Amino acid sequence: MKTIDGSTILSQKAQGYAQYVPLHDTDAALAILPIGSSENPDSPFRFSTYADWAQGKLHPAPLSREAVAKVTVSRRTLGEKRPGPARTKRAQKTPLTRTPRGPEAQRKPLPGKKPDDPQLETSMRYILRKERTPEEVKAEIERMRRYVRGDAALTQELAAGLELSNHLMRESQAGRLPVLYGTPHALEAAQAFYKELTASAKAP
Repeated sequence: MKTIDGSTILSQKAQGYAQYVPLHDTDAALAILPIGSSENPDSPFRFSTYADWAQGKLHPAPLSREAVAKVTVSRRTLGEKRPGPARTKRAQKTPLTRTPRGPEAQRKPLPGKKPDDPQLETSMRYILRKERTPEEVKAEIERMRRYVRGDAALTQELAAGLELSNHLMRESQAGRLPVLYGTPHALEAAQAFYKELTASAKAP
């Protein structure tokens, strides 16, 4: 980045929350929180605004309840936690062990792997955004194709990343994940690209 003004979102010196609120229409507000809204490295929201921030873009941040409901991805209702039975002193000193049960005990590792290459990781997160148009997805896939061309290791890393991304999109679009990943057209394009990469890898 060449921008040195710390008051802009393009500056590496000031990666803080930025918000634009037109007073005549507060539901048209825009905002950005680099690099994502979560500080948990394992959270799907850790890099949720990385691609927008890298391009100096803001995303919708409406203020009214009705407008927020229109862009809501997931919702969780928190209930009042009931106090459990009192624990004895002996129970408090006893080390607790946790044995997985039910679906958790049968949980399988996710297919594929998140790319280690920063550019490929950014591209994966880009196509996983639910607002990407078919043209944007197609252009990003073409950028990835050019980036890994002639590099077997990067091609293999990209294929593993696509395998993971396709799994997340299939599961979320089927309603089996609380967060919506990608779009139907992004899933279709990413699956075709994955088949292309794996087919070329098997070719003699």
